[in-house]
Amino acid sequence: MDTKKTFGWKGSDAFIRVKNHLGDNGPTDVGDAQGFSNIDNVSRTHLYELWFEQKLLTDRLRFKVGKIDANAEFAVVQIAGDFLNSSMGYSPTIVALPTYPEPRLALNIAVRPKQHYQMEVGVFRTNKDGEMLIGEVGRDWKLGALELGGRSSFGGWRLTGPVAGFDGNRLAGTQGFYMVAEQALWSRKRSKPESEEKVSAFLQYGNADAKVSPFTRHLGGGIVMESLFAGRPHDAIGVARSEEHTSE
Repeated sequence: MDTKKTFGWKGSDAFIRVKNHLGDNGPTDVGDAQGFSNIDNVSRTHLYELWFEQKLLTDRLRFKVGKIDANAEFAVVQIAGDFLNSSMGYSPTIVALPTYPEPRLALNIAVRPKQHYQMEVGVFRTNKDGEMLIGEVGRDWKLGALELGGRSSFGGWRLTGPVAGFDGNRLAGTQGFYMVAEQALWSRKRSKPESEEKVSAFLQYGNADAKVSPFTRHLGGGIVMESLFAGRPHDAIGVARSEEHTSE
């Protein structure tokens, strides 16, 4: 809901999303470690997101509060959104990230101090008694005569305790960090404004504590080709690889 059109309140939006999922939860049968499908879950209907967002200072300051999907704000790999494997969406080293299938109550604050730079922090409730504190800084750019777009981000997170370790002990908390980089390698505009043929690449890295996380390091990357056919500007095809080191 655009509150300016509805109530005359400038710079704000409200959003509600209800999800219904039917069928079996595939990962229970496959036994995968990285999440072979990021749209699979147990059968149910529930309130997925409900949040309010306010922008101030010519959109340089942004507040967002409510039930929020953390991966819509943090550790995002924009060009890898069509991959079904969960590791392409965010690094699996991030323990208990409040994202699909159950976002959590949160408060996010984002600042754009100058053009092409952004900083964001968030406090999320978890599925237990603690909170997740997460922060990210990022930068975007355009390269060459073709103005090929790119971006990078670096983030850190902390999960407050008590957190159960693999040795049975209860820890005061755990933490880790991640990095994301994306770059368009080639593009060609067509006659229709929304149709742009493009080839892009992405890289991911994540690191976490071996006492808590089943994955201590994660390295991923891939290439995506968008809008190969003029009549289907929103289609994409890609290939990616995700490698993880376990804590065992």
